[in-house]
Amino acid sequence: MNIEASITQDITWPISGFFPGIFLLLLGTIVCYLFYRKSIIPGLKFLIIATMIFTNSLWAFYLPLIEKYIQGDLIHYYKQIKDQPVDITTYKYKTYAHMFYGGKKVFDSIEDYNKSIEREENLHIITRKQDQSQIEERYPVNLLHKFGQFLVYEYIP
Repeated sequence: MNIEASITQDITWPISGFFPGIFLLLLGTIVCYLFYRKSIIPGLKFLIIATMIFTNSLWAFYLPLIEKYIQGDLIHYYKQIKDQPVDITTYKYKTYAHMFYGGKKVFDSIEDYNKSIEREENLHIITRKQDQSQIEERYPVNLLHKFGQFLVYEYIP
């Protein structure tokens, strides 16, 4: 995976991203105070509850942002082409996103697309940047989009 291409995307982090850290700092201070006062059992109860709340707040605040880094632009692209006459396949990359968000007929490979009689005029191929030279050497393709570490090619039969 090309991490640099993923993390250099321009994604704005909201100020609310600091809330879980501030929450953890405050609760950690309270737990330390309880332990200092020799209130071990109440301190452990508070620590367990605080940990559960903190962990769930991480899911709520950070998971949507992490998804944007991983394949957010690509998912947006799938949603855009949902109503267009385009078929989709991947090259050396496995995912369910193009099936779920694209709502398109999905081919296992370019060879399957070539053999099919039930296909659209256009085939878009999704791959990672690390496989760019291989796909360009192997198939007649035209680069359409770059989304972080992902590339979208148009297959030219």
